[in-house]
Formats: sequence, C-alpha cells, structure tokens
Amino acid sequence: MTTTAEPSRSNADRLVRTLAFTVLLEWMAGGAFLPLFPVYLHDKGASTSLLGVVVGAFFLAGLIGQYPAGKLADHTSPRAVLLGGQVLYGLSTLGFLLTTNVHAAIGLRFIQGLGAGAAEVASLSIISKVVAPERRGRAFGTIYGAQLTGTILGPILGAIIGIHHMSLLFTLTALLSFSASIPVLAQPALKHLGRSAGPRVPLSRLTLTNSAKGSLILAAALGLIIGTYDASWSLLLRSKGAGGLAINLSWILFSLPFALASKPAGWLADHRDRRKLALTGVISESLFCLAYPFLHSVAIMLALATLEATVLAGALPSAQSLLTEGIADDAHGRVQGLNATSQMAAMTVASMLGGVLFAISPSLPFVASASISLVGAGVMAVVWRPVNGHVGHSVSAS
Repeated sequence: MTTTAEPSRSNADRLVRTLAFTVLLEWMAGGAFLPLFPVYLHDKGASTSLLGVVVGAFFLAGLIGQYPAGKLADHTSPRAVLLGGQVLYGLSTLGFLLTTNVHAAIGLRFIQGLGAGAAEVASLSIISKVVAPERRGRAFGTIYGAQLTGTILGPILGAIIGIHHMSLLFTLTALLSFSASIPVLAQPALKHLGRSAGPRVPLSRLTLTNSAKGSLILAAALGLIIGTYDASWSLLLRSKGAGGLAINLSWILFSLPFALASKPAGWLADHRDRRKLALTGVISESLFCLAYPFLHSVAIMLALATLEATVLAGALPSAQSLLTEGIADDAHGRVQGLNATSQMAAMTVASMLGGVLFAISPSLPFVASASISLVGAGVMAVVWRPVNGHVGHSVSAS
C-alpha cells in the first residue's frame, strides 16, 4: 500500500520550492564542468571518436536507467531514489580526481548518467504525487525554470575556474551535487512519500490514459529536436559564419527566456487548454528547427532562438500535467520513467545520426527531425481529441 497522507497546499508549495532549489544545484553541478570536459579529455589524449563514446555513455545510462529508477521509486520511496541519484553523481564526479585515463571516463560518465537520470525521474514523480492537479502546471513550471537556471549558472562557474583548474572544478561539482541532498533531507514531508510499513503488495498495473500517451509522443518528438540541436546546432552556426562568442551566446539566449517563461507557462497550464499549449509548443519547435538551416543571418537565428525558448517553455508544464493526470498513486515513478526514456531514446537517435546527416547536407538533420516531430504532433492531436484539456479545479489541495 502507498501512504495516503497529503500535505496541505502551503506544505506542498514549500516542498516544491525545496525541490526547485535541489534541482537548481543539480543542474548547476552538471553544467559547471561539462563545457570544458571534452577539451580536458582531448588534452589527455582522447581522440574525437573516443570523445563521442564518452558523451554517448551518459545518454545510454539515462536511456536504460530511468524507467528502472522510476519503478524503484514506486517500490520504495522517490526520496530515497532522489538522494541515491545525487550521491551517485557526486561520487562518480570525484572519480575524475583519481584517474586521468580517458577510457575510465566512459565508465564514470555512465555512472553520472545513472545518477542524473534517477534524480530527475524521482524529483518529477514527487511533484506529481504531492501537488494537486489544479496546481501541478505551476509546480512543474517551477522545476523546469530551476533546471534552466542551473544550466546558465553552471557554465559561468566553470568559465571562472577555467580548464587549468579542472581538479578544483570536479571537487566543486561533486560538492554541489552532495549539497543538493541537504534540502531533501531537511524536508520532513518527503519522509512520508514511500510505501507504508507492513506486508508488501505488488504495484498496481501501469495503465496509460490517452492523456499520458499523447505526452509520451510529445516527449519523443521534442527529444528528436533536442538531440539534433545537441549534435548539429553549433556546427550549423559555424557554417553560417558564427564565432565562438555567438555560439555560446545562442545557448544563453535560449536558456534565459526559457527559465523566465517556465513559471507563467505553468500558470497557463493550470488555467487554459493544456492540449493546445502543448501542441503549439511542439509545432512551433518543429517549424523553428525546419527554418534555421535556410536562414543566412546569425543575428536573426539568435533572435529566433530566444522566441523559440519562450514558446517551448509553454509546452512542457502542460505536457507534464497531462502525463500525470489520473495516474495511480504508486505509478508516478514509472510514468515519469517512461516519459524520460521516450525523450532520451529520441535524443540518442537524433544525436547519433545528426553528425552523419550534417555531413551529407547541413539542412538534413534539421529537416528530418522537424518533419518527424510534425507527424508526431498530428498523432498527438488525434490521441488527445477525447481528453479534457482543462484541468479540473477543486477546493481541496493535495
């Protein structure tokens, strides 16, 4: 049996703020050393192909580990999985202090991926378990805003320390990850989210509603585009004549408006038709991706990236709200694991093929991902047709 104690609205809001701070530290830790990490490994003798394996190891770990992490959260406690993921990420980061072997970096990045994936699935499952459906959009928006804020602050920290002090950067990254556990340990409400004591009973069967099925398709559609950007965006900008400053600026111009728009987007998810918000985000994201290769002005591309981030931010809280609607209390971890796996699988495929397709034609990876995502949006519209897009508002709050 799962516990049925529900925190008050004020306690739930306090818990969301705690998780947001935790997520901010996690993503700041992840972004602190990552931009400099490939250069560091290259200086240690890693070839370009080996660097690709190191990067792929992180994604592979997320792909195979996130659903089991969600299932474990349902079996035991999302708090325990969250803490375990944070500690695992921190310990594996410290491992880089013990070896400069580039092959060992593959294993360490794989362990980091397991930790990061488990922490993300657990934190999102906690939100869907403790926050009432009518306020869930704002809660998810807060979490996404914290993630993107961490991706802004982390690289700034890394740039300040610099590549000549990577040992210090690894240490600080691990400390940030460990520090993210402190708010979780200090939040009493999180201690009571696990399964109750007594005889263990099997988890309820995971039944996906049309609402959740559409959200899983959305996760895959966005994963294709994200993976394409990871592999080919910087290459595309460089082919348009952009320098290093413009390329770095493009990521900031995406992350900052996304972070700022996430909370208002969550409010819209709680008060407007979530299907329309999510579909608008996917279709717009696909059209942006389709247009970039055919633009010749880097300035216009950077301006559109800012607009794109704002539109995309409007889709994710709505998609999460639809994903978690009507899910059994002991199935939130599994549905979050499925959602993360769906997106990660698409990201992995797109990132692996992106470089190959870009070599054939710079426009090919963008056109291919955008086209498939537009088809996915059409399927989503059909799947969501019988779904009530507006969340049911009640006077109670969980």
